Amino acid sequence: MQNYKKIAIAVSFSLAATSCSTTGDYGGISTGTMIGCAGGLIVGGLAGKVIGGNEGAWIGAGVGALVGCSLGYYWAQREAKLAEAAQKQGVDVEFERIGAAEGDGVESMVAVQSKAIIAAENSGQKEKIEHVVGKSEIVGLSATVKGDIFRTGQTSISSQKHKRFFSNYAETVKTSDSAVLIVGHTDNTGSAKVNADVSLKRARSVAEELIRNGIPQENIYIYGAGESQPIASNTTTAGRADNRRIEVVTLSNKPEYVTNYVKYKASEPSYAKIRTTDNIAKKSSTVREQVASGQGKSSVSAKAVSDVIAKDNVRSVNSRQFIDFGGAIYQGNEDNLFAYIGAKETNSFSIIGQAVAGALEETSCVYDEPSVTTSLYKVSEKTLSTTDYLPGMNRTAWWGKVNEHGIGMAPLAVDRSTLDITENPTISVYKNYSSNRQAKPMKTAKMVDVNIYNGSEGVIYRAFIKDKNYPIKCIDIAVDKKHKNGTFNAFAGKIYYQGPKGLMMADYKPGKA
Repeated sequence: MQNYKKIAIAVSFSLAATSCSTTGDYGGISTGTMIGCAGGLIVGGLAGKVIGGNEGAWIGAGVGALVGCSLGYYWAQREAKLAEAAQKQGVDVEFERIGAAEGDGVESMVAVQSKAIIAAENSGQKEKIEHVVGKSEIVGLSATVKGDIFRTGQTSISSQKHKRFFSNYAETVKTSDSAVLIVGHTDNTGSAKVNADVSLKRARSVAEELIRNGIPQENIYIYGAGESQPIASNTTTAGRADNRRIEVVTLSNKPEYVTNYVKYKASEPSYAKIRTTDNIAKKSSTVREQVASGQGKSSVSAKAVSDVIAKDNVRSVNSRQFIDFGGAIYQGNEDNLFAYIGAKETNSFSIIGQAVAGALEETSCVYDEPSVTTSLYKVSEKTLSTTDYLPGMNRTAWWGKVNEHGIGMAPLAVDRSTLDITENPTISVYKNYSSNRQAKPMKTAKMVDVNIYNGSEGVIYRAFIKDKNYPIKCIDIAVDKKHKNGTFNAFAGKIYYQGPKGLMMADYKPGKA
């Protein structure tokens, strides 16, 4: 068994059975050997990656069971038990396996939806799965619970079948000493701040149910994601229902797994695409209809998006707020900075896959919005906190020129472990800086909100400017995670501003001031 060193994203989506007959050899590992090691337990629809030596092997749906003496088999058993409990109580639950590669940062995490990876295996998409999973080792299981768990406007569990499921959940995991993270989610109806608070209270209500049924409170963490992580469009009744959910995550009991997973999810670029799509759909019935029919990337949609962007963002050259940064008219389908930072193509294999598949291509900061969430809490303690900063963003000032004008941002302060913004920046524009070094800065008068989006090669620091009279609408900068000669510079970036023909976009690549 020496070759079975790691099990990555072992996936099961059906229940234990009594017998199975399989044939085949995957990377030199026979299915018969695996079933023998599993002690005869059959977990149907199993797909996993066995890492041994230099090459990995994919075990497809129908194999029956993964290695019984492995972590993969342990999590497969847990998922099977929870799936059985969900079926018994008539509760809608989606499962994702959580992996972590070597390293201690957010970038090491990955989540893969059980039924999606099985379908991918059946359709021969092994290379895409490999690209997503990498060398991750399974460390946890996410169960996204849907349905009317709470009455409208209430934060205590009202559904009896969901109470029974959470009781079954506690019974399954209470002796494992796993960390249990409960994340509350809402749709985008109402205030983002109120939604964040409501989602935290609902997460706490589920935590209380789990504690009542035997899970030690010192193992439980709660987090209110509010409306910031949509898994469906909020423009439809069904989509809003999907977004009102509770995610219960069990993880190997290491505090860093909890904080890393929270920010891994929060910094997923796909949420930006869904939010952007919804915000443009609010302004165009054509876009709304196209998205509802799954045609968000159609030529009809593209034309409607261009019309919305142009109409929304006209500013006369005679306006006191207009500054010509020398940019080009933005069409909504320009270079995608998310590709520059190495954002993983997780869409097909994650719980938000279908929503993103029908979303628009547009991924700039213009129609995105700040993520409003709560802090992460350990039920038995106060707010979690860390102090280390992301390289190049340790309360530093950044500076760059755009068409002879200077643009400064300070401080850039991002926590390395959680990707939290520890301070909001001020943005300063120095008009005609090249010819007038004494120019007084035009500073943002209102607080600048920031989202961080994470990739394998870098992060996008996205700054939202609330002042409608400011000469810039928002800024995206893509920052490398690896230093070059001791410095961390933006390797791509854009500023967006209003012009006489609509929205304009210009390159902006600042460095540390």
